[in-house]
Amino acid sequence: MTSQVFAQINAKRVLDAIFCPAIRAAECINQRVRCAHNVHLSVYAVGISCRRFLLDPHDGLYRLAESRFDRMVRGRGSDRFPRFAGQRVRMAEALVELIQSDPVRVLRLAFSMLTFDNRGDLLLDAFLQQQLAVAEGTTVQALAPSHRDPVVLDERHRFVAQGGRWVPSATLERAICQAALGRIPCTRL
Repeated sequence: MTSQVFAQINAKRVLDAIFCPAIRAAECINQRVRCAHNVHLSVYAVGISCRRFLLDPHDGLYRLAESRFDRMVRGRGSDRFPRFAGQRVRMAEALVELIQSDPVRVLRLAFSMLTFDNRGDLLLDAFLQQQLAVAEGTTVQALAPSHRDPVVLDERHRFVAQGGRWVPSATLERAICQAALGRIPCTRL
C-alpha cells in the first residue's frame, strides 16, 4: 500500500473524529473497538495480506505461506508436497484487510487449481498457462471492439482459464473466510 493511500485513509479517519459527536462530547466509551469514535486514540496501520489455502479432497484446509508459494512459482524444486503428489488440488486465495496487524475482513477471494507431479512438485507450466489465459480473457473483454465478427470467435483462452478455476459451496467459502481471518485453525504447509 502506498504512503499516499495510507495518508488518505488516516486523513478520513481524523475527519470522522472531528465530526463525531461522541468524541466532541468526550463520551467515547468503547475505546477497544476500532471505529470513527475512537480514532483520536491512535493512528491506524492499515494493510492488505494475501493468504493462500490448499484444499484436500475432503475439504481440509492447509495454509500455504506466501514465501513458499513464491518459491514454487519460481520453479525451485525444494518445495515439494508429497501429500498432493499426482493430484489436481484446489487453491483459494484471500486478500485480507489488516488494521494494526489484525485481520478485519476478507476483501476478495479467488479460486484456482494446482497440478502436482508424482513427486509433489508443482507443474508450473499448467498453472502459468491458466493464469495467463485468465489475464488474456480479461484484457480481451476490456479491449474488444464492439463490431467483432459474430461468426468467428477465438475463445481458446476461456477454455484454458476454466480448467484452472473452481467454485466453492457457500459453506466452504465461509470456512475459507473464517480461516483467512484466523478464526478457525488450519494446518500450515
